[in-house]
Amino acid sequence: MKKTHLDALEKALGLKLPASYRGFMESITYDDKTLLWGEPTEVVKGRKTELIAHLPVRIELFNDVDMLVERNQEVRRQGQAFAEGWPNTHLAIGDDGCGNIYCIDVTDARSPALLMFDHDEDDFVEAYPSLTQLFELMKKSEPETIPEAAGLTVTRAAAGETSVQKPISLAERSRTLPPTPRSSCLITFRESIRSPERA
Repeated sequence: MKKTHLDALEKALGLKLPASYRGFMESITYDDKTLLWGEPTEVVKGRKTELIAHLPVRIELFNDVDMLVERNQEVRRQGQAFAEGWPNTHLAIGDDGCGNIYCIDVTDARSPALLMFDHDEDDFVEAYPSLTQLFELMKKSEPETIPEAAGLTVTRAAAGETSVQKPISLAERSRTLPPTPRSSCLITFRESIRSPERA
């Protein structure tokens, strides 16, 4: 991530990034918006297959300034959902893929710990004691890239594969789900095309 992007992040959120985080983000050469480190891999040992974790945490790291700003503004707005609100000094930097948010306390400028908001405990817990040490471990391995979601796909519960091959029509959706202003507008628009009023 470019230095100018990190400067923009600081300005948008009104905080100063710890040197360890800034330095690591500047070293990333990938353009992907989310990068995954720490995914366990299967290793065959004799007749057994074991999952081996190469990092102490599994982290999907946000690698895009717009995503970082949006995610942090979102958790700040939803502060009432957290035990004591989301502190403005906490920067959300990624998640674990299971709904838990990784963050750092930017007031700990030297080497902050990696914190995690655990949605089960409804509280912040320490995921790793030193962000600097974790970043050194991450530098020794290549991340996996996570493709951006193409968009929401509504599927039939009994035939998910068929739904992807033949997407649900607006008419079918309107029979099974409550209408939204957008879907109602689209249905009306399509009906007007098929049966235009004639003078």
